[in-house]
Amino acid sequence: MIPNSVERSMTVRCSITTAFQVFSAQLNQWWPKSHSRSGDPNTTVMIEPWIGGRLYERTQAGVEYLWGQVIIWEPPLRLAYHWYLGSSSEQPSRVAISFTDLGNHQTRVDVFHRGPELIGAIWERNFSIYAASWDHILAAYTAVCVIE
Repeated sequence: MIPNSVERSMTVRCSITTAFQVFSAQLNQWWPKSHSRSGDPNTTVMIEPWIGGRLYERTQAGVEYLWGQVIIWEPPLRLAYHWYLGSSSEQPSRVAISFTDLGNHQTRVDVFHRGPELIGAIWERNFSIYAASWDHILAAYTAVCVIE
């Protein structure tokens, strides 16, 4: 049976404010370009910092690919977005990320990617891809979240 969500938790070595900032405002600096729609190694990945903002990539040629839309924006505690990759904007999955201050320049980051109730059979078909992708993506994120 396929789980209802991909759940990942990690502790990063930076303040909660930095952890949130790196995940959102500095997304382009750490997001693996191999995990993009275009496959362009020079694509730029961005998230607009407000509810209704876009999560998207822009290629070197200026072509934009919409990845999702922000549905929760509460810096530095949490953000969430509808996720279109692997499904569509008509049938998105949902990603929620929460940040918990552990003190001593450490932050717990929890990622929940949900989908079966939203995208049905697409979730079952893509679950292993989602799970493996989050492992790769979050390893890249963790590598840049260091004590400021």
